[in-house]
Amino acid sequence: MSDVVNKKSRLSNFIEIPDNDPNEVMDENEEWVGMPEFSQEDLGAIRSIKINFETDRDVQEFAILLKQSITDKTRSVWYPRKDYIKPLDFVWHEE
Repeated sequence: MSDVVNKKSRLSNFIEIPDNDPNEVMDENEEWVGMPEFSQEDLGAIRSIKINFETDRDVQEFAILLKQSITDKTRSVWYPRKDYIKPLDFVWHEE
């Protein structure tokens, strides 16, 4: 039991853990009051095309033209090259 209490104690350092009645009905809309506005810019491609190759050599020649690496695991490429941004690289900024 002390392990559970210890974990809850450590977790409460990061988030608020309510001690209210578990049978109480929460108003989800009320939870959003005061939250900052959020808009997501569309970062998707304006057009995608499927390109077929007859040989591995054709694939490598195409990669040279694009100045990008294409391996057996490559599922897509951006032109011009666009570096991948890992979700963990995003950070929260308050205005």
